[in-house]
Amino acid sequence: MIKKLLIGLLSAATALSVFAGTVNLTWDASTDPAVNHYKVYAVAGTNTVFTANNANATSVINVTNGVVGSVSNLFTGAWSFTARAISTNGLESANAPTIWTNVPPSTILNFRFLSVTP
Repeated sequence: MIKKLLIGLLSAATALSVFAGTVNLTWDASTDPAVNHYKVYAVAGTNTVFTANNANATSVINVTNGVVGSVSNLFTGAWSFTARAISTNGLESANAPTIWTNVPPSTILNFRFLSVTP
């Protein structure tokens, strides 16, 4: 009985790990004093083109304190990311160059955007 329960728990843990990938993204802070936060967008796929206003993004996080964003609970597979600087009056910059990676199960990956400009 204990052996069967243990196997069941291990199987459940393996299944849950498919959604446990985390990607940490960093960038240089904008020198524009009007920029007060950033948005990071994620969409499944490699080199995926983000649609107008990033409407196809499946994950959006607001980064209000600093220049590090963590996108978590990503399923295993390829993901593309971009970021935008947001001004105090709500204007958004153009997208930073898109970066992508493959997210293995239960993994934390760290990447850096080359630029996020207003």
